[in-house]
Amino acid sequence: MAEVFISFARQDQAFVRELDSALQKLNRETWVDWRDITDAAQSRAEISAALEAADNLVFVVSPDSVKSSMCRREVAHAAAHNKRLIVILRRSVERNELPPALAKTQWIDCPELGFEQTIAL
Repeated sequence: MAEVFISFARQDQAFVRELDSALQKLNRETWVDWRDITDAAQSRAEISAALEAADNLVFVVSPDSVKSSMCRREVAHAAAHNKRLIVILRRSVERNELPPALAKTQWIDCPELGFEQTIAL
Protein backbone atom coordinates (compact mmCIF):
# COMPACT_ATOMS: atom_id res chain seq x y z
CA MET A 1 0.00 0.00 0.00
CA ALA A 2 1.41 3.38 -0.99
CA GLU A 3 1.45 6.12 1.59
CA VAL A 4 1.18 8.88 -1.02
CA PHE A 5 -0.79 9.00 -4.27
CA ILE A 6 0.38 11.89 -6.48
CA SER A 7 -2.17 13.54 -8.76
CA PHE A 8 -0.78 15.81 -11.47
CA ALA A 9 -1.08 16.99 -15.05
CA ARG A 10 1.33 15.49 -17.57
CA GLN A 11 2.78 18.96 -18.24
CA ASP A 12 4.21 18.87 -14.70
CA GLN A 13 5.84 15.46 -15.06
CA ALA A 14 9.43 16.68 -14.61
CA PHE A 15 8.54 18.35 -11.32
CA VAL A 16 6.60 15.28 -10.17
CA ARG A 17 9.54 12.99 -10.95
CA GLU A 18 11.70 15.18 -8.70
CA LEU A 19 8.97 15.22 -6.01
CA ASP A 20 8.52 11.45 -6.20
CA SER A 21 12.27 10.88 -5.87
CA ALA A 22 12.53 13.24 -2.89
CA LEU A 23 9.61 11.56 -1.12
CA GLN A 24 11.12 8.13 -1.68
CA LYS A 25 14.41 9.34 -0.18
CA LEU A 26 12.35 10.23 2.91
CA ASN A 27 11.10 6.62 2.95
CA ARG A 28 7.63 7.57 1.73
CA GLU A 29 6.07 4.96 -0.50
CA THR A 30 4.45 6.67 -3.49
CA TRP A 31 2.06 5.69 -6.25
CA VAL A 32 2.34 7.63 -9.49
CA ASP A 33 0.79 6.73 -12.81
CA TRP A 34 3.54 7.60 -15.29
CA ARG A 35 1.60 6.25 -18.28
CA ASP A 36 -0.49 8.44 -20.52
CA ILE A 37 -3.83 8.06 -18.83
CA THR A 38 -6.62 6.77 -20.95
CA ASP A 39 -10.26 6.92 -19.98
CA ALA A 40 -10.53 3.14 -20.19
CA ALA A 41 -12.45 1.42 -17.42
CA GLN A 42 -9.43 -0.73 -16.50
CA SER A 43 -7.23 2.33 -16.05
CA ARG A 44 -9.89 4.08 -13.93
CA ALA A 45 -10.30 0.96 -11.78
CA GLU A 46 -6.54 0.71 -11.19
CA ILE A 47 -6.32 4.38 -10.24
CA SER A 48 -9.33 4.11 -7.92
CA ALA A 49 -7.83 1.09 -6.18
CA ALA A 50 -4.49 2.87 -5.74
CA LEU A 51 -6.25 5.93 -4.29
CA GLU A 52 -8.27 3.82 -1.89
CA ALA A 53 -5.13 2.05 -0.70
CA ALA A 54 -3.14 5.27 -0.16
CA ASP A 55 -3.20 7.31 3.03
CA ASN A 56 -2.69 10.68 1.33
CA LEU A 57 -3.36 12.36 -1.98
CA VAL A 58 -0.81 14.98 -3.02
CA PHE A 59 -2.32 17.26 -5.64
CA VAL A 60 0.21 19.23 -7.70
CA VAL A 61 -1.50 22.50 -8.60
CA SER A 62 -0.99 24.01 -12.03
CA PRO A 63 -3.28 25.53 -14.65
CA ASP A 64 -3.22 22.15 -16.39
CA SER A 65 -4.06 20.01 -13.35
CA VAL A 66 -7.02 22.15 -12.27
CA LYS A 67 -8.49 21.79 -15.78
CA SER A 68 -7.87 18.05 -16.00
CA SER A 69 -11.01 15.96 -15.68
CA MET A 70 -8.90 12.99 -14.57
CA CYS A 71 -7.22 15.01 -11.80
CA ARG A 72 -10.62 16.29 -10.66
CA ARG A 73 -11.93 12.72 -10.52
CA GLU A 74 -8.93 11.66 -8.46
CA VAL A 75 -9.49 14.48 -5.96
CA ALA A 76 -13.22 13.74 -5.69
CA HIS A 77 -12.52 10.03 -5.19
CA ALA A 78 -9.89 10.73 -2.53
CA ALA A 79 -12.22 13.13 -0.70
CA ALA A 80 -15.07 10.60 -0.83
CA HIS A 81 -12.75 8.09 0.85
CA ASN A 82 -11.61 10.58 3.50
CA LYS A 83 -7.99 10.69 2.36
CA ARG A 84 -5.68 13.37 3.68
CA LEU A 85 -5.40 16.00 0.93
CA ILE A 86 -2.06 17.75 0.51
CA VAL A 87 -1.86 20.56 -2.02
CA ILE A 88 1.44 21.67 -3.54
CA LEU A 89 1.35 24.78 -5.68
CA ARG A 90 3.61 24.28 -8.68
CA ARG A 91 2.28 26.97 -11.01
CA SER A 92 -0.15 29.71 -10.07
CA VAL A 93 -3.91 29.44 -10.38
CA GLU A 94 -6.78 31.29 -8.80
CA ARG A 95 -7.99 29.49 -5.68
CA ASN A 96 -11.54 29.33 -7.11
CA GLU A 97 -10.19 27.17 -9.97
CA LEU A 98 -9.33 24.32 -7.59
CA PRO A 99 -11.55 21.25 -7.38
CA PRO A 100 -14.18 21.83 -4.65
CA ALA A 101 -12.59 19.40 -2.18
CA LEU A 102 -9.36 21.45 -2.28
CA ALA A 103 -10.82 24.95 -2.26
CA LYS A 104 -10.37 25.48 1.49
CA THR A 105 -7.22 23.40 1.88
CA GLN A 106 -4.07 25.35 2.67
CA TRP A 107 -1.54 24.77 -0.05
CA ILE A 108 2.22 24.54 0.12
CA ASP A 109 3.64 27.27 -2.10
CA CYS A 110 6.61 25.57 -3.78
CA PRO A 111 7.68 28.57 -5.91
CA GLU A 112 7.81 30.75 -2.79
CA LEU A 113 9.36 28.22 -0.40
CA GLY A 114 11.65 26.44 -2.83
CA PHE A 115 11.75 22.70 -3.49
CA GLU A 116 13.81 21.64 -0.44
CA GLN A 117 11.60 23.55 2.00
CA THR A 118 8.46 22.20 0.34
CA ILE A 119 9.63 18.62 0.82
CA ALA A 120 10.62 19.32 4.43
CA LEU A 121 7.02 20.16 5.26
